[in-house]
Amino acid sequence: QVPVSEDVGNLSQTFFTADGKHLVVVILKTLAIFSTKTWELVSQPVAFDSTYIVAREIPGQRKLLIRKSGPGKSGKDSTNPLVVVSLDGGKLSEVGLSNVGDVSGAEYSENGRFLALSRKGGGLDLHHGHSMEPYLKLFSAKELFSLMSFSSSERYLALASQDNTIRILDMDNSGVEIHRFLVNNEINFLKFIPGRDDRLYIGDKTGVANLYALKTGFIKESIAESGEFRQGAVDEWAYFASPNHQWLVASRLDGFSYLADLNNDQIKTKFNQLGQAKQVSWSADSSKAVLSDESGKIDVLSVDDGKLIEISGKWIHVSLSN
Repeated sequence: QVPVSEDVGNLSQTFFTADGKHLVVVILKTLAIFSTKTWELVSQPVAFDSTYIVAREIPGQRKLLIRKSGPGKSGKDSTNPLVVVSLDGGKLSEVGLSNVGDVSGAEYSENGRFLALSRKGGGLDLHHGHSMEPYLKLFSAKELFSLMSFSSSERYLALASQDNTIRILDMDNSGVEIHRFLVNNEINFLKFIPGRDDRLYIGDKTGVANLYALKTGFIKESIAESGEFRQGAVDEWAYFASPNHQWLVASRLDGFSYLADLNNDQIKTKFNQLGQAKQVSWSADSSKAVLSDESGKIDVLSVDDGKLIEISGKWIHVSLSN
């Protein structure tokens, strides 16, 4: 246990690095990095001079990109909001880019080919992820982007703007916009489904989830449930794709979940858990999914009939054999 002198809130992150060697924990503006070999801190937790931070792993470089957001002790926003942190020793360094004082968002593509930077005054800059050389500068100052997501192949970039517009850019064709559409509410989750460049998953702050099929005229399947829903939280939705990339389990923060058929763009079944699914293990043939929620309860979901088998307890890990 490591005490952190921060108020616990929604602006937090916990994730393992791609190689599994480090656990990254963010609570508001404080960063802690653990070695998964020893479970010891690689360095003392770092509290940045900002309201909160967002951490992203830099693919293939054993580093984190930290974006500072909001005013620090001086009451002013940072003039250099981007910082690089070494995973091995926690050393801080500059990002290697000039004119980043107004950067509001940063996103790497999966293999580090591209780095996308959105700006507070509007506009989007794209850089080569390894050399940091400029690649493209897109849109005018009127374009204010809130979220960005690259597809697994790094070919497509999805952008969500503050006017609830979604744009899809083709990075292999000089960033040409190939799709544009509007959603009804403020967007707080935007991700391409892993391994599926033609499926984009969107969540909004009312708790509605949208699954879009890019190649079939954006046929949309929406999920909305009545009842109380806490708005404004970060990353409300978690999603888990099956090994054959046909099925998707999506789980909302309050435990509402669904199983989607990605090939036919249909929601097959809906169900409720006691909290958001933290772990989903799929069978090798993608016929079953085992879900573990925040309470420790396990649900076994059958894809064929959508039925659930509940296993009560305080389980902390679950995995299906081949």
